[in-house]
Amino acid sequence: MVEEKDEKPPKGGRWWVTLLVCVALAVGGWVIIKVIDSTEPEAERTQAAKRTAMLVQVIPAEKGNFQPRIEALGEVTASREVSVGARVSGEIVERSDAFVEGGIVKQGDLLVRIDPLDYQKILAQRQSEYQQAQAELELEKGQRNIARLDLELLEETLEVEDKGLALREPQLKSAQAAVELAAVALDRARLDLQRTEVRVPFDAQVMERGVDLGAQVATGTEIGRLVGLDEYWVVATVPLAALRWISFEREEPLQAEIYDEVSWGSQQKRVGQVERLLGSLDTETRLARIVIVVGDPLGRESGEPGLILGSLLDVVILGETIENVVRLPRQYVRKNDTVWVNVDGKLSIRETDIVFRDKDFAYLASGLEEGEQVVTTSLASVTEGAALRTEAAKDSAGEEGDE
Repeated sequence: MVEEKDEKPPKGGRWWVTLLVCVALAVGGWVIIKVIDSTEPEAERTQAAKRTAMLVQVIPAEKGNFQPRIEALGEVTASREVSVGARVSGEIVERSDAFVEGGIVKQGDLLVRIDPLDYQKILAQRQSEYQQAQAELELEKGQRNIARLDLELLEETLEVEDKGLALREPQLKSAQAAVELAAVALDRARLDLQRTEVRVPFDAQVMERGVDLGAQVATGTEIGRLVGLDEYWVVATVPLAALRWISFEREEPLQAEIYDEVSWGSQQKRVGQVERLLGSLDTETRLARIVIVVGDPLGRESGEPGLILGSLLDVVILGETIENVVRLPRQYVRKNDTVWVNVDGKLSIRETDIVFRDKDFAYLASGLEEGEQVVTTSLASVTEGAALRTEAAKDSAGEEGDE
């Protein structure tokens, strides 16, 4: 016989305990979240606005009178150049050792000598002819004196119709003319003998030599080509707009600095004087051409770097002074010739009137005043009145905060 056990059903009152615990947990979590949210610091709009002011660098505007530096490219040319030619014919029997390409020769130095023997003989012949003509003139003068005495005796007994013929005036004039002709021939012979020596007309450098010992030359044969050493010209090309600031009528000529960094290095330069404006534009660049005179071009006396004919050099012409303008580095002139100015922490976009630009600076007649703070920082966003701050203002604000 199986014994039956009595099973007790679960107590119906325990389920609500579980429900209560779940609700309590949910409410507790919600309260914790609220507490965390309420205690988290909030962002302040005023401080955020201050941090968005753009940090910039500035320089003060500089106003005054300034001499612009007009940059150009110049070519070195000779101020004096001559082709020396033979004025008599013959054989070259002597040549100076300095008469070589690149050689330096002084005024009066002998370049070459043409064989003088034939010209010496001609000179001796002309001297003899001159002396003979003079002797014949003296004889004729004696004959004239005799004729005068005879005429005086004849006049006492006879009437002489033509006294000029009686006094041998035609013969005397002919003798005088012969002497003058012989004198001219003598002078010509002396001159031809002198011309057998070809000499240097001025201090020069030999650019070309056309003959050597033993060469036969005729009248007009080119002996060589020389260039003067007193001065060289540097012909510089400049924009037409720059001519306004270059004067050619000054008592004290404008100066020009000449550079050749490749040959001389960056520390060397030559100084010349602006002399004149050439009458035509450069055919290729359509720029104006200015002649700059450089004395002692080879630096023989000063020891400065020498100029080489035909070389291209950098030229800086120191122009006429531009008065009462603001000088500003060119990179700080913005689009449409505007300038950014920091005015009490606000960006001001100024329109300017630029009278001239050289390589480094722009010269402003209006738009900026002395001492105004020009913004030099490039900005991504440019708006009139935008907030600005500088390092100086930032440091000042930081010091006040520390106090």
